[in-house]
Amino acid sequence: MERRTMIEAQRKTLELRRKTLGMRSITSNDMENYNNNEVANEIISKMFYRHESDKKYIDPDFFDAPERHFIPERQSLFIDELERILEPTFSKHQIPLQVRCLERYRNAKKKLNRQLKREMHQLIDFMPTAGDAVSFVRTMSYTTVWPPLHTRLELNVFERDFLKLSKREQYRYKKIMETNFLTQ
Repeated sequence: MERRTMIEAQRKTLELRRKTLGMRSITSNDMENYNNNEVANEIISKMFYRHESDKKYIDPDFFDAPERHFIPERQSLFIDELERILEPTFSKHQIPLQVRCLERYRNAKKKLNRQLKREMHQLIDFMPTAGDAVSFVRTMSYTTVWPPLHTRLELNVFERDFLKLSKREQYRYKKIMETNFLTQ
């Protein structure tokens, strides 16, 4: 397919998109009837009115120098075949192998961590007693990196400070443990 026909096909698809979005067509006939100068003159005519007090600031001897127009030495011809397509093509773009491998590695790592966590929770849930579950968690915390490995000092601080019951909770716990609910 020639470059010219590719550009024409893209223009047609853009034209169809504009029409479906309810926008005015670029190639329609009402563009021929549209006179840009009339609209510009109408807009400018509303903007040149000045306030009466501005007259004292206008210099009657002001001379406006004529504008110099730039004329290029060479003018290049417009050739449609050499026109650059503004839309980038992503069919030739490839993500580097290192980035793809790193993404795949991260996804696999997340998947394996989720699987390990799920299996650990299932093993804990399937323990016959709570004591077995606690001993299993302690064993796993010292022999693996799940849950995060802690030193004995950190565990002692945790047990001493965080798992301590208040006086009221201790009283309630003691009362519950001393009460024999089966004989009542």
